[in-house]
Amino acid sequence: MINLRSLLTEILKNEIPQELYHVTFRKYAKNITTNGLVPGGIENKLLLKFFRIFNRNLGVYLCDDVEISLKYIMYREGVNINELVVFKIFTENLDHNLFEFDKKLDKRLVVDGHVVQSFIYKGVISPDNIILAWPQN
Repeated sequence: MINLRSLLTEILKNEIPQELYHVTFRKYAKNITTNGLVPGGIENKLLLKFFRIFNRNLGVYLCDDVEISLKYIMYREGVNINELVVFKIFTENLDHNLFEFDKKLDKRLVVDGHVVQSFIYKGVISPDNIILAWPQN
């Protein structure tokens, strides 16, 4: 008998790029490099399981296109690029069962012939899977 969940997880695993990007405010950079990326912020780390029950949208937003990520947060938050940092996330060691496609991003968004992919990761991303990609000190 075919396990549908396993099959869907395997299909999604094959579609998740090995490297994704997360854009956030510069003031959080040190905390992220120390504690990792936590859905909703580090203060929610201990309550993450409870938050999943009440808020299905809680997650770490990741994208395979740095420019789109930067433009989105600058537009949404009305901030200057100098207030932001970009982290590169290595996905190989992450639990692929915790990835979801970000339904807010139009799947037809194409940049330079590339279909932009955006994901929501529903777990904690360890500092071991994160490096500061921009700005480089």
